[in-house]
Amino acid sequence: IDHGGVVSRLQWDRQPQDLEYDPLLVTVANGLSETTHPFVFVSQNAFRELLEAQDGKKKAIPLLGQIVRELRRAMLTQNDDNFIAALNAIQQLSATVGEALTSHIGSSLLIQINKKYFNRKFKQLITETLTTLERNGGPKARQLIKQKVPLFS
Repeated sequence: IDHGGVVSRLQWDRQPQDLEYDPLLVTVANGLSETTHPFVFVSQNAFRELLEAQDGKKKAIPLLGQIVRELRRAMLTQNDDNFIAALNAIQQLSATVGEALTSHIGSSLLIQINKKYFNRKFKQLITETLTTLERNGGPKARQLIKQKVPLFS
């Protein structure tokens, strides 16, 4: 962690695109369940930076099943911050891999999202997440979302 200036950021010894994503990206996704500093900071920022890196999509797609399992785990914790981090990570993942995520969202992620759909604290972020999944996942994603979260329009 580079604590320079006003904003902290990750300082990589090697560029993210030069790293092996298996198991790094899965481990970082697992870290989204953490509640203590610096693990929270590292996991959220490393997840985003790995996905945004050159070839991030190509490296992430083969790991989607494992990543989704870790995102679901973060959503199942009793910590609201973990749930929010998981929703943000789902949006980032969807923006990176697009339709490839659709086959992984049904029973694992959408059910957890539906459980908290009416919680005012999460309503806006859940709506943004579902909209992102629908936009990036195409008609099949929309169909899955309507099945698992029927009141989403």
